[in-house]
Amino acid sequence: MLVVSHARAHHVFTRFPHPAAKTSAPMVLLACSLTAMMAGLDGTVLNVAAPQISHDVAADLSEVLWIVNGYSLAFAALLVTFGTLGDSIGHRRLFIGGVALFVFGSVLAATSDSVPMLIVARVLSGIGAAAQAPAGIAVVNAAFPVDRRPTAIGITVAAASAGLAVGPVIGGALIELFTWRAIFWVSVPVGIIAIGLGLMFVGETEKQQRESYDFTGTVLLTVALVGIIFGLIQQSQAGWQAAEVIASLVLGTVCAIAFLRHELRSSEPLLDLALFRNPAFRSPIVVGAILSFGLISVFLFISIYYQSVRGLSAIETGLLYLPTTVMIVVLAPFTGTLLKHVAPRTVVSAGLLIAAAGLAMYAGITPMTAIVWLAIAQLLIGIGVGLAFPPLSNLALDAVEKARAGLAISIMKTSREVVGTLGLAVMGILVVTFGDRSLHSAVADAGLPPSVAETLAGVKVVGDQDAVLESIPADDRNQVIQLITESAASGIGTALAIGSALIVICAIYAWRTIPGSVAEKEDA
Repeated sequence: MLVVSHARAHHVFTRFPHPAAKTSAPMVLLACSLTAMMAGLDGTVLNVAAPQISHDVAADLSEVLWIVNGYSLAFAALLVTFGTLGDSIGHRRLFIGGVALFVFGSVLAATSDSVPMLIVARVLSGIGAAAQAPAGIAVVNAAFPVDRRPTAIGITVAAASAGLAVGPVIGGALIELFTWRAIFWVSVPVGIIAIGLGLMFVGETEKQQRESYDFTGTVLLTVALVGIIFGLIQQSQAGWQAAEVIASLVLGTVCAIAFLRHELRSSEPLLDLALFRNPAFRSPIVVGAILSFGLISVFLFISIYYQSVRGLSAIETGLLYLPTTVMIVVLAPFTGTLLKHVAPRTVVSAGLLIAAAGLAMYAGITPMTAIVWLAIAQLLIGIGVGLAFPPLSNLALDAVEKARAGLAISIMKTSREVVGTLGLAVMGILVVTFGDRSLHSAVADAGLPPSVAETLAGVKVVGDQDAVLESIPADDRNQVIQLITESAASGIGTALAIGSALIVICAIYAWRTIPGSVAEKEDA
């Protein structure tokens, strides 16, 4: 076993000098924006590659889902751990190391020839992303003065959002031009550039002095998050009554309770729960989590509507997301300037209401809804997200001292990931419930032959219906396809309308709890 002393480890990590004189705020922002876009891109680009990956590495549906979700599971489970660790040892080394591990995972994924290897690669990339995500925000927070910080953080949020939104377009283009492996190779040069910028220009952040590290809390929190997130992901395949889902959720919940009890008693807690007593910190965390609950699932089900109901390609679907992408990229940096003159609660609440209006436009959609109507809805969602999300990050960071920036941003990101995953599960249930109800009602009124109606009794509006459709007589098949697509659109529209109502409630909460004036924000 290799044993390295603390002094030796410190020497290894500080081999590259990084005096404050070399710190360049624009270069720090460029490095962090590149990694934010890279991580955002990686979060969605894989969706369009799933069929090709499944064919090439002989993966079944469950394995494909874990190739996609392995990244998310590792990312969400380790955010708080790395955020707290960065506050203690400095975020520069975690930023550079996290990007390096992300790049290594991407190379491993691009060269994988088996399912286990590909899942391991995705998990490694998720671990790297968990290390660099809070570290990136923390080094930007440290590099910019207070008056320029909101704009800088807005730019990183815009970069991440742009990566998420253009993922399907870039993924579709790369797959058509090359193979699915290209979607992983594209991250490598970006990551190498970010590492170089980090080594040359990123200065070390303030460190929070700790006498000991909370390893017990780390283990309990990691197991709790893995258990809960694994259970929520697995239920989409096995259902809520599956033994592994129940066991995973129970284990996660028990560990979460044990973690909270341990943290309340610990003299050096991993997660200082006293932060949540401060409404200036608690409010943006809660608002961000609720917004994620309502919005993360939106992009998935809108994609299903565009591709499965409308029959559009992955590239065409990505192009329809451009209004959302453009507005987020344009508005996110602008909110920093806006917050100097307009109350934070006004900006956030207005953004939430505009996003809710965009979602509400999907209520009542059909397979023939005008593209212009859908583009306007996407535009409003982009405006709303571009206004609401960046101030939440700024407010959470403003509520804590600079040495705890990593913990603050990791709490926000973890809450969004966990609650967003829960929202995905709940919204999925709503889509299936309302869609199936609409289908069964439509079948009863359609006057189809009894044998066809009986065949459709167990069909789900979202899923693989090819085998069912092949068993239906050709004379009735077109009518059945029309009924299924109309019912799927109905289910998706109803679920998104409910999501819109939830975001309206979130806007009311934001208005009542977020600072109501610029001066009040500065005093918080």
